[in-house]
Amino acid sequence: MSQARARALVDHVAEYDGEVSFERGDVVVVDLGRPAPDGFISVSVPATGRKGIAPMTGLLAIEGPQSTLLASFDGENEGELSANEGDVVTLLTTEEEVPNGWVLAAIGEAVGFLPETYITPVTVEKPPRVILADFDGQPSQSSRCARATWCSS
Repeated sequence: MSQARARALVDHVAEYDGEVSFERGDVVVVDLGRPAPDGFISVSVPATGRKGIAPMTGLLAIEGPQSTLLASFDGENEGELSANEGDVVTLLTTEEEVPNGWVLAAIGEAVGFLPETYITPVTVEKPPRVILADFDGQPSQSSRCARATWCSS
């Protein structure tokens, strides 16, 4: 089973039957081996126990390696993350480009940008880019459901 942990970048309210709602900062598990309609991915939200589908673009950032803050940073602008020296942050990667000199990170449920000079180097230069749009949403032959569309169990 191919899964990836992600973080919600925005609040999302379900609009369609089978779709899952979540809040900014929620951990969302993406199940790439489960079928979903075009433009959607199969997800589960551990905090609520809900499983379903979510739009593929713009809502989620895939979790990467963790790092430690070398100094405290007080975010002054919208989208910047405030954190204290020694905090452990999870680096995130998304479809959107991150401004040069910054990293997208999560601390607990908070998600935002930190200057890359404030974190300890990680074993990879940057988290690997995972583009959910590259996933075609088609299940493998062994995981196909009896129904022609998305399966709920």
